[in-house]
Amino acid sequence: LYVLLAIILLLHSVWGIKTCLLDIKGPYCASKQVANYIKENYNSNTKIAAWGFKPVGIQPYFSKNIFVNYTEESFFSWKRKSIENKLEPEYFASDVLIMEISLYEDLKDYIHNYWKENNYEYTSKKFNGYLFSKGKVKEDNVIIIFEKV
Repeated sequence: LYVLLAIILLLHSVWGIKTCLLDIKGPYCASKQVANYIKENYNSNTKIAAWGFKPVGIQPYFSKNIFVNYTEESFFSWKRKSIENKLEPEYFASDVLIMEISLYEDLKDYIHNYWKENNYEYTSKKFNGYLFSKGKVKEDNVIIIFEKV
């Protein structure tokens, strides 16, 4: 029994050390990078929309809500109606659209077609972050910024 407990403890210790080293080497979350980018590159008149829940992590770096589609709150509401309202196409008409990579991967054809149909040109910037577990990357925590040109 003690040998089994020792093996389990050793395994968890190795995972813990690897995960700590990964946390030290790479960013856990892209929110701070994105907030700094916004502060350096946009003014208060820039219309910024957010899509998904990961961009909510940007909000604490500002004194007020900066997202045009988060009018009633500065957090992502999981209520079905709120989720549907936040996916309205007019948010693509913002000057800047911020979204998490997982949503972009699922919706990139829809997004690109919408912009193409409405004659928008855009650039994109990617900010990396990673969620670590058991000594490896468990999930990307990547945020993309799209800007109208």
